Amino acid sequence: MASSEVTKLQQHLTLLKEEYGKLQSHCAEVERKYTLAAASAGDLSETSFVARLLMTVATLYGRETYSDIKIKLQNKSMPGHKFVLNARSDDWNEEALKDFDELDWTSLPDDVGSALLKWLYTDVVDLSRGDSFALQLMKSAAGFKLYGLVNKCEQALIASVGVRSCVKFYSAADEIGANALKEHCSGLISAHWDDLTGDDFAHMSSALLYRMLKSKTPQPLHGAVRLMREDVVFLCLVENHANLTDIVNAMSSRGELPLELALRGRSASIATTLLQHCADPDSRGPRGRTLLHRAIDSRDAFSAKFLVDNGADPNLTTKEEGDTALHLIASLTTSSCDEETMEQMTEIAETMIQKNADINKQNRKGFTPLHQAVIARNQRIFDMLLKQASLDTSLRTITDEQPTLYYALVDDRRASISSSETLVMNGSNPFDAPVTNKDAFSEDPVEGKNEGVVERSFAAKLLEKGCIPNPLYSGCGDSLLHILAQGWFEDSAVFLTSHLHGELNHTNEAGLTALHAACANGLARLATALLEHGARPNLQTTYGEQEDTVYRQTPLHLAVLNNHEGVVLAIIEHKKLIEKGDYPSADRSNVSLVPNLNLKNSEGDTPLSLALSEAGRMCIRITNVLKYFVANPGHKNLVAPLVEGGADINVRNGKGFTLLHQAIVEEDSRTAIYLLDHGADMDALTEAGETPLQLAIHCRLGLVVEALCVRGVDMSRLDANGVPPLWAALDSGQEEVASILVRNGADADCWGPGPDGCLQTLLHKAIDENKEVLATFLIRSGCDVESPRRAGPAGEGADLAADKQTPLHLCCTWGLTEVIQTLLEHGANINAKDSEGKTPLHIAIENQHAAIISLLLTQPNIDLSARDNKGVSPFAAALIARNNKAAQAILEKNPSAAEQVDKKGRNFLHVAIQTCDMESVMFLLSVEVDVNSRVQDATLAPPLHLAASAGNEVLLRSLLLAGARPNDRDAHKRTALHVAAAAGHASIVSALVSGGAEYGAVDAAGDNALHVAAREGHVAAARALLAECDIDAAATNLKGRNPLHELCWCKKDNAATICEIFLEFMPDYPINRTDLQGNSPLLLAYMNGQGAMCRVLVKAGACLAQENKEGISIFNYQVATKQLLHRLLDSLPNEAPWADSELCQECGTKFTITMRKHHCRHCGRQLCRKCSNQDIPIVKFGMNNPQRVCEICFNVLQVGAS
Repeated sequence: MASSEVTKLQQHLTLLKEEYGKLQSHCAEVERKYTLAAASAGDLSETSFVARLLMTVATLYGRETYSDIKIKLQNKSMPGHKFVLNARSDDWNEEALKDFDELDWTSLPDDVGSALLKWLYTDVVDLSRGDSFALQLMKSAAGFKLYGLVNKCEQALIASVGVRSCVKFYSAADEIGANALKEHCSGLISAHWDDLTGDDFAHMSSALLYRMLKSKTPQPLHGAVRLMREDVVFLCLVENHANLTDIVNAMSSRGELPLELALRGRSASIATTLLQHCADPDSRGPRGRTLLHRAIDSRDAFSAKFLVDNGADPNLTTKEEGDTALHLIASLTTSSCDEETMEQMTEIAETMIQKNADINKQNRKGFTPLHQAVIARNQRIFDMLLKQASLDTSLRTITDEQPTLYYALVDDRRASISSSETLVMNGSNPFDAPVTNKDAFSEDPVEGKNEGVVERSFAAKLLEKGCIPNPLYSGCGDSLLHILAQGWFEDSAVFLTSHLHGELNHTNEAGLTALHAACANGLARLATALLEHGARPNLQTTYGEQEDTVYRQTPLHLAVLNNHEGVVLAIIEHKKLIEKGDYPSADRSNVSLVPNLNLKNSEGDTPLSLALSEAGRMCIRITNVLKYFVANPGHKNLVAPLVEGGADINVRNGKGFTLLHQAIVEEDSRTAIYLLDHGADMDALTEAGETPLQLAIHCRLGLVVEALCVRGVDMSRLDANGVPPLWAALDSGQEEVASILVRNGADADCWGPGPDGCLQTLLHKAIDENKEVLATFLIRSGCDVESPRRAGPAGEGADLAADKQTPLHLCCTWGLTEVIQTLLEHGANINAKDSEGKTPLHIAIENQHAAIISLLLTQPNIDLSARDNKGVSPFAAALIARNNKAAQAILEKNPSAAEQVDKKGRNFLHVAIQTCDMESVMFLLSVEVDVNSRVQDATLAPPLHLAASAGNEVLLRSLLLAGARPNDRDAHKRTALHVAAAAGHASIVSALVSGGAEYGAVDAAGDNALHVAAREGHVAAARALLAECDIDAAATNLKGRNPLHELCWCKKDNAATICEIFLEFMPDYPINRTDLQGNSPLLLAYMNGQGAMCRVLVKAGACLAQENKEGISIFNYQVATKQLLHRLLDSLPNEAPWADSELCQECGTKFTITMRKHHCRHCGRQLCRKCSNQDIPIVKFGMNNPQRVCEICFNVLQVGAS
């Protein structure tokens, strides 16, 4: 609608724009002419001739001056001037007016004549008097050919023309030839064609209107009919007589037929004319509906009656639905049309039946007019149809196979809902609003009739007419009673039940009876009615096609599944009535009529077990294509009625559960206690071997556990996993339940199988699994806190049980602080030892549990001196584990703990130094242990000696800083410097020297540190001693040996290097000094075969011929070969120092006055003349003259060392 208005406004705006454009063009033309006139006249001032002439003519209006003719108006006569009239129109030229002295204008309205005359003189006209005045003035001006005035009126009318006046102005413009106004009005007519009615064209001539219709619309006949102009219709029919059929049956763009327009306008004459000129009364519209269908749809009784009376076929059907006109009338409701229209439509229906309308015709869905009348609750049509002898009341719809009786029994709001849809309701009635069709099957007295004679309603009348009362449906085998029950139409079903005889136990394909459906949907009154009329309550559903389908369900099963307590009570009440004998004896003897409350379905569930079930949603197959879903939330409120009604309380379901098991599994304490109060077996086992007590603990039902314990249930029975009830309760976090068990006598120890088959208590198990809450509960409940694990009956787990660890040991292993606290509070032995002699404190330290260590040390009776089988005390264990905090805590409690010694007499500091455990040493130093304590053995070594031997400079310096005495001596009077030199640790030597060690100190053998370094052959240590202190390198020990003697005697590979270091730091070192035996360093080196050492000494100027007290020198010392001696002699760089002897060093002759002493100029030996009679120049010494030498030197000098 809005779009149409916008379109019209746009068209109107377009017309206004066109007119504006024309005015602009006209204005431009006027300006052009004005310019030309001004140019030609030259002077257009008020004094010019043209101006004065115009002013003179204007002043002559209404004056007798120069008047030569009279103009007679309706009310007066006005003076006129022929020259003015002649100037205005050719119709008033000289020839035309020469014989006239008066013009008769009395035919003109007075105001029109006066305005026209004034314009002739003044060129001024007042058009504000309205459109009628302007229109009349324009017509009059056109008659006198006063085109200037016509144009002015035309422009004024164009500006004021509207939708309602455009047709009238168009006629006038056409009459006088005002093309501009005509064109403008034509545009408005085109824009507002649909808004114009016949009244707007009433004054227009038929010929003009027909021309206009032909110009404005492609279908003039439709326009003429719409305007209700029968004369124009006739002109159109005459003009198109050649193709008359096509014209009168043509459809407009809106899908309208001429005949339909005529009937809509209530013009019977035009409609008759059209029918007489080949109009088809059965023509179809765009949707395939005939004129009769459309008339009924629009509730147009006039059109419908006219069409029926004039030959319209009543049996034609709509293309989409297949409805006949009778279907459409039957579907009319009292809310869709008024009472008068309904009465008229009923009369039309009677007329159609008289004209052989098919009253049993079915549409595409199978609905007959009777179906439609019942659905619409059209009482008039329904009664009329029932009067027809040929009426078939048993015809059914195609898809749902619904008979008319179904729609008569159900509410009209629900009639369109198929039975398939109404089933999927999850156990609740989807139609919360009350049924409005309460009289669908009621029987009410009719006014004016006896009470016994009643006017029956739809359902009653259909049954009376002889329709099938309970038809069957082929798709699923349901009966009408099934459908009503499944759709929650309880009143309808109860009504139908009363009219059925022997048809109440029909089963569909799933084996469901109407009683099943009534119970599933909670229709208690229907269930009662069915049972009273002989329905069998023990019929069970048949097998299902799906694996998850539950079958063998009785009506009571379905009632319980959907929690319909009313139905359950109705069945139980029916059972009681039969048992009391309130029904005939024949019925009591029929077992099938007595409800059996203990029948089981395919899953082994009875109605009572189903009442306790919470298995989610169950799926029951009703038909081949439909499943019936019902909610199964567990309906405990039904338990008591079923039990009181006689259901077996100890019956088992398909899973082997008794009702008590089910109640516990469903966590329904109230029901479980109710069952126990009514004698339920509390020792019954499930198929998995679970007792009710175990299930109650698993489901956390403390009240049920209490009830079972009070009734004496066995609390020691183990489950399939060997777990006792107490552990099951604790392990699931149910301390309250566990308290209930303990309070009622449950064993808190419960010795049972443990790891590797050993025996253990629940406390061992809780500790082993790190379950502190459980362990503390067991301890507080009085369990055994001292016993370790035991071997099994056949020795199983003996290895594990052999560790003899108490619960306190185990807690220290796993770090269970809270459990340890509880154990100590309940008297656990804190000093108990396991098989390795370890106390709980040992275990806690080994496992680095700081909190537990602190807790144990706070106990007043803890024994900190306890040692394990290896002699390790807790403090030692702390040091071994590098747990300094624990060690500190132990020292705070027992300051003497750090001074304990082991079997070798070593305390913790000694051991830490020997193992170079810097962390432990630093810890011990931080707690201020005695840094000068000695090892309690034969050495009596202080810590500094041990550090010097270990070679850790940082450790040694730390001891010195901590107060270790650098000059302490051990049992052999050795200082730490001796030890460092013996070990060859140069850095330690330097540290000790810088730390104040006495570098000249000698040990029990008279050795100083340099003796020791030389004896051991430590180059770096010897260099450190010589470089960093003023040690006496020539000091002799008790054997008269200086460090060089020791070096020559030690037979070390690096002795020559050390000797060179000696000579480096002491160039004047007494290399020829002898020891107590008279041995010089060179002799000692030669005797030990140290060739390199000998060469260094010879090179340094050692005396080769020096003898010891036994007269042995390098020349007479017995060796395997003299090669070393010869090489030494050959390598002499300078004349060797002379030796002094009382005997000839070659032959042994004693020197006397006559036996003079001679020296060999080469080797320096003191010889007799005979032994030194060889002469040879010694060139290497610079002695070119022959010199006295011994035979050995002669040979060496002559032939070399070879």
